Amino acid sequence: LHPLIRPFLEGGEMVEWGAKTIPEGGYYSVPERRHGDGLVIVGDAAGYVEVSSLKGIHYAMHSGILAARQIFEALKSGDTSAAGLAGYTA
Repeated sequence: LHPLIRPFLEGGEMVEWGAKTIPEGGYYSVPERRHGDGLVIVGDAAGYVEVSSLKGIHYAMHSGILAARQIFEALKSGDTSAAGLAGYTA
């Protein structure tokens, strides 16, 4: 595990696993903001999914890369507020 993540997961217990359906609610299900204080929403949780072609992993990976870049900048500056993470959805 990555050293930044390890403290959050060590000693944790898996409570559930399984395959899930593809969340699809169209344009109106996409969150207005995909960032907040200390969080970003990526992949299908952010509405980045193309149900007709069953493509989601590509969008999830790309949105994850974009989010990681913004998170890195926010951590470097010490500002993980919504304003510090706003560049992810700009």
